[in-house]
Amino acid sequence: MNGDNALHFAIKQESDIMVEERLRLEFNHEFRNLDRDTALHVAASRGYAWAVHQPLRWGENCNTEGKGFRTPLHLAMWRYMGYS
Repeated sequence: MNGDNALHFAIKQESDIMVEERLRLEFNHEFRNLDRDTALHVAASRGYAWAVHQPLRWGENCNTEGKGFRTPLHLAMWRYMGYS
C-alpha cells in the first residue's frame, strides 16, 4: 500500500465528482502518502489540470515539497517535458 487516501485515489481515477466530494468531506486535504505527496502533487504529476485547481481553491499550499523536495510545479513541468 502506498498510503494514498480517498482523495489521492479519486485523482488517480480522474473523477471530477469524486475529487470535489472528497475535498468537501475531508478535513485534511494536505494529507501526504508514503512518498510525502499531497493530492496536488498527484494531480500535477498526472497532468490532471482540473484537479490541480481544486486543492488550490480549498487552500492547499502549492509550494509543499514531496519526496525529493519536489513541488507540484516540478512534477507538472516534468510531465510536460516528458520525464517521469
